[in-house]
Amino acid sequence: MKKAILTIVSILALAVASGCSSVSRTDPAVYPAVKIAADLDINPSAQKEGTSQKAVYFAGLKLSGPSYFAEAGGVDNGLRGDRISMVRSAAVYNALNGKKDVMLVYPQYDTAVHSYLFGLIKTYQANVTGYEATVKRVYQIKE
Repeated sequence: MKKAILTIVSILALAVASGCSSVSRTDPAVYPAVKIAADLDINPSAQKEGTSQKAVYFAGLKLSGPSYFAEAGGVDNGLRGDRISMVRSAAVYNALNGKKDVMLVYPQYDTAVHSYLFGLIKTYQANVTGYEATVKRVYQIKE
C-alpha cells in the first residue's frame, strides 16, 4: 500500500514540476508579390491591449480555447494548426473589440506556452499591445 501511494505521489510531483516555456517575439511583415499601399488613420494616443483565452490541448486535441480571430491565419487547423498564431490572432481580435474595419498597427506580442505531464497537456496564451488604425484607402503601387 505504501509503495502504491509513493508511486502516485511521485507521478503527481513529476507532473506538477514538468516544463514551462515562454516565447516573446514580433514576426516580420510578409509582403505580397504585388506592391500595395494604404492610407491609415492612426490615433497614437489610444494604445489598445488584448489578451486571448487560454487554449488547452490534450495529446494534440483542442479541449478549449478562443473561437473568434482577427485574421484567417488564426483559424485552428486541428492537429497541424499553428497554435501560437491562433492565440495571437484571438488577442488582436479582443484588443479591437471585434471591429471589422480597423487594424492593429505595430503589434507587440507576449506569448506563453506551458507544458504539463511531459508535454501531454499544453496551454497557450497571448497578450498584445498596439495602436488602432482605420484604413482610409488601399491602392496598388505602379512600378
